[in-house]
Amino acid sequence: MTNAARAERSTLAGAYKALRTAVKERGLYERRYWFYAIYGTLILAGIALSMTVVVLSDSILVQFLNALFLAVVLVQAGMLAHDLSHLQVFKSHGMNRFVGTVVWGLIAGISESKWYEKHNAHHTNVNHVGLDPDLDIPFMFSEDQVGSKSWIERKLILPYQHILFWLALPFVYLNIVRYSVIYLILKPTPAHLGELALILLHFTWALIIPLLLLPTGAALVFFFTHVLFGGLYLSLVFAPNHKGEEVIAGEQRATWLNQITSSRNIRPSQFIFYAFGGLNFQIEHHLFPNMPRLNYWQAYTMVKDFCREQAIPYHETSWGGSLREIYRTLRDTARNARLAAAPAT
Repeated sequence: MTNAARAERSTLAGAYKALRTAVKERGLYERRYWFYAIYGTLILAGIALSMTVVVLSDSILVQFLNALFLAVVLVQAGMLAHDLSHLQVFKSHGMNRFVGTVVWGLIAGISESKWYEKHNAHHTNVNHVGLDPDLDIPFMFSEDQVGSKSWIERKLILPYQHILFWLALPFVYLNIVRYSVIYLILKPTPAHLGELALILLHFTWALIIPLLLLPTGAALVFFFTHVLFGGLYLSLVFAPNHKGEEVIAGEQRATWLNQITSSRNIRPSQFIFYAFGGLNFQIEHHLFPNMPRLNYWQAYTMVKDFCREQAIPYHETSWGGSLREIYRTLRDTARNARLAAAPAT
């Protein structure tokens, strides 16, 4: 590295340190207890309302609509759990993790400890091949990953990944439950057994009770609709964050700068903010993961100004635009792989 490059890197690092100091001095790490109290109350009220409808009606159509409503409520509960596990809600680390464990397990049916382990690895190594577990998903390969995939993946999945990826989205939640349960069973500590009990309680109220109260057909429509629609909603919130953005090759060294260049923001509005659980501010979230989400509105302006002043790419688009970008990336990767594998003429 030349002296000029070292000086430039040092200047940029100094500017980033100043940004972090300014964010802290503005009080953007202060807790927002009132927001989370209202938010948590609305989630519990939504679940209570949904289960009341289960008791009052055995109509398949009513339960289908009820399941769509419950799916939205449960994804919002997952977003609350996400904030808890990121230590955004309480000052106490232990209180965040404890309440997060209850919300993840009892309300969302997911293991907090597995999520915490996997998500921390993602934040530390965002879009880093071989290190970011969120890159190791079916039906979506970056060009850096193609060579490491099996013959079946390269021949039967990769050419159609721009189609298969979208078809798989409704099943994302079930896959999260699957690897949560496997993780807890394979590591049967007292804490993990407690999490497993919470997940069983979740499926008791979400599946067993409807089966006892409703005709079988209505109960199954209720369960599978909220599970699959919830998976779709969850995917359409999380996929835009990094999919199709800069991918770091396994041998490269990642820095704080990649938290910006490997992330994508969704242009904010009140609807987008609440639909995304604040994760439309993905760049700010990756720079300040412990910041209460309500404070990202202020951090957003500061980070955009910082990136403009330091000539750092800051990618922001609409929700629909992000989905088009993901599709094009998947399609182009599949096309390039097919061309590379085609015999020379």
